[in-house]
Amino acid sequence: MTIATSHSDKPRSSREPELDESTRTFLRLAIMAILGGALAFIAVILIFAPDQVRRLANPLAGIGIALTSWALLKKEHFRASIMVLTVGTWLVTTAIAISSGGVRTPVVYSLPVIVFFAGWLLGSRMAIAMAILSVTTYLAMAILEHQGRLPQIPYTPAFMHWVIQATIIAIAAAAIVYLRNSHARQVEEVRALTTELTKQRAEAEAAQALKDSLNNLQCTLEATDEGIFGYDGHDQSGKLLFANDRFFDIWNISPEDRKSVV
Repeated sequence: MTIATSHSDKPRSSREPELDESTRTFLRLAIMAILGGALAFIAVILIFAPDQVRRLANPLAGIGIALTSWALLKKEHFRASIMVLTVGTWLVTTAIAISSGGVRTPVVYSLPVIVFFAGWLLGSRMAIAMAILSVTTYLAMAILEHQGRLPQIPYTPAFMHWVIQATIIAIAAAAIVYLRNSHARQVEEVRALTTELTKQRAEAEAAQALKDSLNNLQCTLEATDEGIFGYDGHDQSGKLLFANDRFFDIWNISPEDRKSVV
């Protein structure tokens, strides 16, 4: 997840992440994909399997999750929005799998996308936690299915399979676009930083070279037996730009008075 300066003046918790515009756009696309998939799922049930209205509960829950996540995103409660979206989607996916035949339910294929989504936006610990939870839960589901303790797989219209796969593909495509854009932006930031560091290094080397040159000139001036000085002809104060020690010795200027001359 990419961090950026927030444009809001609202006080924010120290644990609240601040998302850049590309991450917010990705979240919006993911929410819209889930919302669209849930609405399409409901339409397929009502048109092709009207006798399975009990299956409407899960897509309705998905709509509630999408709308809640969108509302939290609008209020800039980013972490809460992401948590609702990822955990809520995982719960709905699991509920669909339990009620529709177990691990062989097509919606199970969305789990890698959910785990990836959680890890990218909430951190590696969240990804590991959800991966372990998913593996454990679906292992238990496989055992229950093997024992014949899960509901039989209901009739599922072909369009329902298409809706599930289309939703997963849409979210995956949004993630790929987001990651590519994020990577390109980070590469550009690294290039800009490298250019700036190179510029600063060149300036530092030039400053050091000038300092060394002045030191060498000062050593040369001090090594001669002649009194040497320099001044600005336009400076009416008459102060010297520089003078070597021999100059001060010739004119009997004491060390205490030299600061007033140069």
